[in-house]
Amino acid sequence: MRQMLNRMWVRLSLSFTLVILASFLLLGLITSQFLSAGLPTGIIAAELQSTGGLVEQITGYYQQNGSWDGVEDFLDAQNMFIPRGLNQPPVHIIFTDTFDRLIYTGYGEEASALESIINIPPEDAIPVALNGELLGRLYVAEIDLPRVPAENTTSSDFTRPLFAGFVFIILLAGVISVIAGILVSRQLTRPLIQLAATARSLSSRNLSVRAAKRGSSELQDMAVAFNEMAQGLEEAERLRRSMVSDVAHELRTPLTVLNANLQALLDDVYPLNKDEIRVLSEQVTLLQTLVNDLHLLAQAEAKRLPMRVQQVSLNALAERAITPFEAVAQRQQVSLRVSLPEQEVQVKVDPDRLMQVLNNLIQNALTHTPQGGTVTVAVTTEGEQAILRVADTGHGIPLADQKHVFDRFYRVDSSRNRDSGGAGLGLAIVKAIVELHSGRVTVESPGVPMLGTTFVVALPLNAQ
Repeated sequence: MRQMLNRMWVRLSLSFTLVILASFLLLGLITSQFLSAGLPTGIIAAELQSTGGLVEQITGYYQQNGSWDGVEDFLDAQNMFIPRGLNQPPVHIIFTDTFDRLIYTGYGEEASALESIINIPPEDAIPVALNGELLGRLYVAEIDLPRVPAENTTSSDFTRPLFAGFVFIILLAGVISVIAGILVSRQLTRPLIQLAATARSLSSRNLSVRAAKRGSSELQDMAVAFNEMAQGLEEAERLRRSMVSDVAHELRTPLTVLNANLQALLDDVYPLNKDEIRVLSEQVTLLQTLVNDLHLLAQAEAKRLPMRVQQVSLNALAERAITPFEAVAQRQQVSLRVSLPEQEVQVKVDPDRLMQVLNNLIQNALTHTPQGGTVTVAVTTEGEQAILRVADTGHGIPLADQKHVFDRFYRVDSSRNRDSGGAGLGLAIVKAIVELHSGRVTVESPGVPMLGTTFVVALPLNAQ
């Protein structure tokens, strides 16, 4: 039972029901108070004196008959009893002549009793006059008599149908509200139930499942956010599997070479000399470099990479970065240029880490730029940012690959191995280091040969 009450649709149904019932109960209470208050005697008196009211009718009766003879029958037909409210005596219209002798009370034999009850000053009565001559008086009196003729309407007779109607309306509203609450709440919670089922499928490693966009705009936004999360998890899982596979592949190659060479040395297939030891040392260096790159990337992504931030000139850093590559560029017959602004661009960075970024970008640019091409390192400013661009006139990057170039172990040309294309960690390390400096790195390439690629590093500007 407790589990049933914890369901959202049950709670919503109960809430709808309580709100509707409370609204009708409040309406009934207000109406009851209104009925209990009744009509003020002043309003009744004003109604009697209005055009076509009782005063005008009585005056017309006297004008037609010349006396009050038979006026009792005329007044009986006018229903002189007016109910007030709950727990209040009814209002009686009493008619007297000019000497305050009772002509009509509506109670017949109780007229003598009314004489002792009525204690209303004549000046408070409603005059009945014709051509300025006083003919009689009408009194609006609240009289609580022990016996009321059956043919007259009592206060309880007046209010009982109202209360019965309110009770019926409240019961009917309760039934309708329960049904409507269940239908509406189930309609509201159905997308949530489906989303929960989708989440359970996601937790069972079915990362391809997606939530349907249904219900209100808020629920649709939730479904969109859930699908984005699922897409991210699926992509992360794909990258994880790819990384495990790539790491295994990258480690397998040098380990295989090491194992084969060592086995050959043990079997005396290769002589034990410095050349063979140099081959083994190169494979160990490859392994060490891969492990170091992975360690560096893990530290950077976890924001635990040691940093020595200081104010440096980006102009000087760019000039220093191209120096080690000038001989390589000359050997490849590639023009290596630097473009600097006249004013020094100051940034607060770790110069060694930013030099790693430049080395990776320049090395990539030289690797993918054919003979006769150009690699340019440019420093500019845009607003509050210092911009560092490394552009080449190489083969370019296809548009479909540009969103993956910063992924770990991703190579645009999957046929490249570590010797020709690296392990695919360089750009991932670049991205992690730049983000550690509160910057961002992007790639721009039309994907057309000879139009090349431009990597753009944006860093917060630190003016002098």
